Parts: sequence; structure tokens; C-alpha cells
Amino acid sequence: IIYKAEEKQEYNTHTKSVRGISRILEIISFTAVFLSLKNIKEHSVFIMEKDIEILRKLGCSKKRTGEYALKKISAAFMPGIVTGILCGTLTGKFILKILSTDSFYFTPGRVFIYWIAGAFVFVLSVVWTCISLAKKTEKMRIITCK
Repeated sequence: IIYKAEEKQEYNTHTKSVRGISRILEIISFTAVFLSLKNIKEHSVFIMEKDIEILRKLGCSKKRTGEYALKKISAAFMPGIVTGILCGTLTGKFILKILSTDSFYFTPGRVFIYWIAGAFVFVLSVVWTCISLAKKTEKMRIITCK
């Protein structure tokens, strides 16, 4: 296939504009994920602060309550992250299929990177929540009856 210089220029212009739009959408989606996780973190810390206070009053050690918090937070965040990655991958493929034409075809080439980014976001959000929870529970004064 031989393309004229004008067609190559038009193709390059379209490619640059689509790349720019995709970068803007990536930034918006990562911002939405960050804000959602921040909201979930605040809610989780608020709820788990009471749980940990009760466990500490019952005599559980800091290590045991930390393990409990880590398991509960992981169980709370994991389904949302996995569902988000799966739905995002399928939606992305669907959108690329709709945008493709006979002369302008998109191939999803970085899907694996987003799976890795999703796993990183999961680990980061769990660590962030656990650190926030540890700071709040460290300030608790546990009064036990003897």
C-alpha cells in the first residue's frame, strides 16, 4: 500500500489526537480511582477503629489486631479492584472496536500494564489504610478492668 504524503500527515494527526485524548482519560480515571480509594479508606478506618478498640479491650495484642485489620482491609478492597480491572479492560476493548474504521484501526497493546497497575494500586491502598489505622489506634488509650 502506497500512501500519499497528505494521507500520512492526516494519519499522524489523527493518531496524535487519539493519544492525547487517551492520556486525558487515563488521568481522569486514575484521579477517580484515587478519590474513591481515599473515601473507602476513610470509611474503613472509621469503622475498624471501633473494632480494634473492642479487640484491644478484650486483650488482643497489637500484632494480632494488625493482622485482623490487614485481612479485613484486603478482603474489602480486593473485589472492587479486580472488578474494576476486568470491567475497564472489557470496556476499553469495546470502545476501541467502536472507534476503529477500515482505514484507522486501534490495537490494545498495553492491557497487561494496567493489570500490573491495578495490583499496585491494590497493595498501595491496603498499605495506606493500614498505616492510617495504625496511627489512629496508636493514640487509643486502652483501659482494662482487672
